Amino acid sequence: MMDYGDTSILSTVSQIQALTKELVKAKEELDKERFSHVVNKLLQLIETLPAVDLSLVEHRAVEPLVQSCAVNLWNEAVTSKNEGTVLVDQTAALRHLACKLLFREGGPIVAEKCKKQAMVALKSARAWLDCGNPSMAEETLGLSEKAFGQQQFENASRHLQASREMLVKFPEEAAYLSMLSYNCGVERYNGGRLQEAVYWLRQSYEIGKEQHAVSARHQARTLRLLSSAYIDWDPEKYHDLAANTVALANADCSHPAGLYLKLRILLCAAEDDETTTQAALRDCLHHPELTAELGLTAIDLCVKNSRHNLVMSGLRQLMERFEEKTEADSIRLFHLKYLLHSCHLAEAETLVNQIIERRSTRHRFADSIVKQLQSLLWEQASSSFEVKQYEECLRWYSYALRLFDGSENGSEDLGKLFRNRCACFCALKQLDQAKQAVEQAKKHDPLNAYTCYMQFKIAILQENVVYALQALEDLCLCKNDNDMQDLISLAAQLAFETNSKDVALTALEGLVVHSTKPQQIFIALRCLLRLRLAVQAQTRPDVDKILSYLETAHAHLRKRCLEGEGGDAYLRSEIDWFTKVAWNMGLQSESDELQLLQFFTLCRELSSLSSPDTKNLLRQKTCLIVSSAACLQIAKETNSPEARVFFNITLFA
Repeated sequence: MMDYGDTSILSTVSQIQALTKELVKAKEELDKERFSHVVNKLLQLIETLPAVDLSLVEHRAVEPLVQSCAVNLWNEAVTSKNEGTVLVDQTAALRHLACKLLFREGGPIVAEKCKKQAMVALKSARAWLDCGNPSMAEETLGLSEKAFGQQQFENASRHLQASREMLVKFPEEAAYLSMLSYNCGVERYNGGRLQEAVYWLRQSYEIGKEQHAVSARHQARTLRLLSSAYIDWDPEKYHDLAANTVALANADCSHPAGLYLKLRILLCAAEDDETTTQAALRDCLHHPELTAELGLTAIDLCVKNSRHNLVMSGLRQLMERFEEKTEADSIRLFHLKYLLHSCHLAEAETLVNQIIERRSTRHRFADSIVKQLQSLLWEQASSSFEVKQYEECLRWYSYALRLFDGSENGSEDLGKLFRNRCACFCALKQLDQAKQAVEQAKKHDPLNAYTCYMQFKIAILQENVVYALQALEDLCLCKNDNDMQDLISLAAQLAFETNSKDVALTALEGLVVHSTKPQQIFIALRCLLRLRLAVQAQTRPDVDKILSYLETAHAHLRKRCLEGEGGDAYLRSEIDWFTKVAWNMGLQSESDELQLLQFFTLCRELSSLSSPDTKNLLRQKTCLIVSSAACLQIAKETNSPEARVFFNITLFA
C-alpha cells in the first residue's frame, strides 16, 4: 500500500502545477500534438494522485494547490470557450482535467461540496457531447452520479442520527426507524453499494437492540444481510466480521438461510477445517425449515468450491430427507448433472438406471424434469460422439430412449434420437442396425431432410443404387427443410467418393433444380458437365443433356446479370467457363449442323453477357458466322418447306 506520509504526493502535485501552468499560460503557442501530450500526462498524474486526506500534514499542505489547479483549468476552459481561442475538444479536455482534480480534494463530505462536484461533472459531460465523444461523457457522468450519491448519503445519515437522538422522547418509533434503516440497507445492497449497505444495516440492528423494539427474528434477518454485505464487499478483509455477524444471527434466531451463509463464509476461507465445514453443511441440511431448493443451493456452493466429498455427503443427506416427496426428483436431477459434469460416468449410469426403473414403476415425473433429464443424456451422448466413443454414445442414447413412455409417437425428438443412433451405427460400420434406426426415424419424422440423407448414405455404403435413388428423390421433396439443399450437395459428394456416378448425376441434377444459392447451382452444373464430358470420352455422348445444362447455366447467369451483378468477378469467371464449354462442344459438332448451330448460338448468347472487349466481340462475330453457315446448310439439305422457313428465321434473328 502507498505511504501517503512521504514526499511522493508533493512531487506529483508539483508536476501537475507545472503542466497546468503550461496549458493555461501558453496554450495558444502549443500545437495540437503537444496539447494532447500535456493533457494525457496530466491525466496519468491525476490517476496516481490519492484522494487528499486532511489528517496527514503533507496532504494538508497540497490540498490548496490541488484546488488552485482545478480552478485555473476550469476558468481557462470557460474563457477559451467564450473567446473561441481553442478547439471544442480542447475545451472539453480542460473541463475534464478540472473535474478529475476536484474529486481528489479532501475534507468532509458536505452538501455544498457535493453540489459543486456534480455541477462540474455535468458540464464536463456536456462539453464531451458537444465535441462528439459520448464515451468520455459517460465516464464523467459517472462522477456526477457519485457526487449526488455522496450528497444523498451524507444528508440521509445526518437525518438518521438526529432521529436516533429523538428516540429518547419517542421510543415507540424505534421499530419504524429500524425498519426504515433496514429497507435502506436492502436497497443499497441490491444496488451494489455495499459500504453504504453495511452502514444502514448496522444502524438498523443497533436501533432495534438499544430499544428492544424489534423481534429476534427480524434482528437475525438484518444480521444475515449485514453478513452477506461484508462477504460480498471484501471476503478476505471482512471474513471474520462476516463470520461473527452470522454467528450472532444464528444465535438470535436459527434459520436455514443463516446456516447456509455460515457454510458460504467457511468455504470462502483460504484454509478451512473439513470437520467444521461438514458440520455446517449438516446443520443446514437438517434444519426443520429447510427447503429442497435451498438445500441444493448449499450443495451447489460446495460444487463451485470443488468439494466432492461435501457434495456427495450433502446429496445423500438431502435425499434421505426428501425421499418420499416430489422434490426428490429435482435432487436426483441435480445429482446426475453433477456426476456427468465431474466425469463420474460409472456412478452416473447407475443413477440413470435407478431413475428409469423408478419411472417404469409408474412414478410420475414432472414434464420439466423429464426434459432436463433428456437434455443431460443427449448432451453426454453428444460429448461421447465428438471424441469418437460411439458405443458409449449409443448407451447414453439408449437411456434417453427408455425415458420416452410411448406417448411421443410422431415426435420430432424421437426422430432425431433415432437419426443420432443411426449415425453411431454408421460410424461403427454396423449398417443393418443403422438401417433399422433410420427406418424408425422415418416413422416418427418422415419429412425430415436429415432422415432422407441418412437413408441415402446407408444405401450408398451398401451399394444399393435403387434404394439410394429413392432416398434421394425423398430428399428432394423436403422443400420446407432449410438444410435440404446442403444435404443434396453432401449426397452428391458422397456418391462421388464411392464412385457411384449415376447416383451423383441424379443428386447434382436435383441440386440444380432445388437450390436457391447461385454459387451452389453453378458448381453443380460444372460437375454435371465434367461428368458428362468424361463419359463422352469413353462412350457416345449425351449431347441433349450437355445442351440442357448449358441452357440452364445461361438462364441463371442472365438472371444474375439483369439483377445488376454482371460486374462481379466471380460471375464473369462463370460466364467465361460455360462459354468455353459451349465453344468447344460446337467445334466437336462439325459433322452435325444442328448441334453445331445450337452450341454456337449458346456460345454467342453466353458471350454477350460478358464485357464487350475486342476478344469477346470477335468471338461473338465468329459464332454468328458459324451459326449462319449451319443454318444455310440445314435449310439446303431439308426437304420440308416449314423447316426451311424456321432455319431462315433463325438465320436472320
